[in-house]
Amino acid sequence: PMAHRRLLLALTVGLIARCVAGGGIGLEESRAADLEPGGDAHARVPMSTPACVACERVAREIADAAARMDGEDETPSEAENARRASRRRRGFHGRSEAAVDAALDAVCETLARSRVVEDANDDDDDANGGATASCETTLARHRVEIADRVFAEGGVGIREYLCVRLERVCPRVVGG
Repeated sequence: PMAHRRLLLALTVGLIARCVAGGGIGLEESRAADLEPGGDAHARVPMSTPACVACERVAREIADAAARMDGEDETPSEAENARRASRRRRGFHGRSEAAVDAALDAVCETLARSRVVEDANDDDDDANGGATASCETTLARHRVEIADRVFAEGGVGIREYLCVRLERVCPRVVGG
């Protein structure tokens, strides 16, 4: 019993001495480890990387397609938003798997058409093909997850889901 008390006292005094000396109790090391390659990569991903910008374009187009599917081209009133949210929670959102598939099939095509208009004045002929290929690759890689998400949630939070969680090319937007 006395030996246990001495050991406990020695450990406690050692820990206190280490903290007072500035050694801390290991929290600094764990914070540094969070930024290591195996840790949370989102802390270091810049917002404006080409991969992030391309992914956000795809996410925006998916959100637009979901809004069109839900008949939300017009801006609904607060009461209408509440009614739709209630229907979605109960599973009566009006989206079918076939409608979601058709909408996702059209996403890259719609994106490519809008990019042709935007890039008409650019000399870089590669931009359109690259953006379309990137869209198709992203959708092919995560097709099932995106379809399930759009079916359940519509376009809500699709940027965070696709670009931050699935593709891991964009940082989290805090408060956005």
